[in-house]
Amino acid sequence: MSFNNFVVFIAVCLSYSVQADSVANMKMKYLQYMLTCAEQHSVATTDLKEVTQQKMLKDDNVKCMFACVFKMTGMTDDEGNLSVEGIKQVTELVYANNPEKKAMSEDFIKACKHVNDEELTGEKKECQRAALIFKCSVENSASR
Repeated sequence: MSFNNFVVFIAVCLSYSVQADSVANMKMKYLQYMLTCAEQHSVATTDLKEVTQQKMLKDDNVKCMFACVFKMTGMTDDEGNLSVEGIKQVTELVYANNPEKKAMSEDFIKACKHVNDEELTGEKKECQRAALIFKCSVENSASR
């Protein structure tokens, strides 16, 4: 292997390492946000287990936990609407070198941005919208 090829190989490995580190960091942050929000909204451990199996519960506390997590991660804005720009920024940061993941993110945005147009009634609209986002993301992932 020539020196130039070796340098290219190391650069590629480092870029994947940085990307993997970013993904691992993002997953860890997401877990921390989820635990923080679960505590803030008094979500039971059994309910957390259910949502990890892609089941949205009817409990308002669970919906509000997701509203909290989505806001903390930049997926939603202050009003609880899906933040297309926020998702794009996170995607670019975490998956800059992964066109497949970036495409999946774009597919998610296209499939789920309609939740911002849903008419919601009653209180805790940001929690209701978070449930719609969760539902759409589960449905969108099932179609892949």
